[in-house]
Amino acid sequence: MEMTRSRNIGSIEVWVKQGITYIRDEKSIIMLLPDEAKALIKELVKFYYGKNAMKLLEMLATKI
Repeated sequence: MEMTRSRNIGSIEVWVKQGITYIRDEKSIIMLLPDEAKALIKELVKFYYGKNAMKLLEMLATKI
C-alpha cells in the first residue's frame, strides 16, 4: 500500500507520493524531486508572509 501525504494551502494542494512532491493549483501541476522540494521549501519559508511565494511558484512553473 502506498503512503500519500497531502495538504491544502489556500487554493494550492501539495502532496508527496513515492518521494516526489506534487504542487497543484488551478492551472498546473509541478513535480519536484526530493532535493528540489527541499530547496523550494527553504525559499518559501523565507517569503512566507509575502507575495513573493506566489511569484516563486509561478517562476518555477514556467521552468518545469
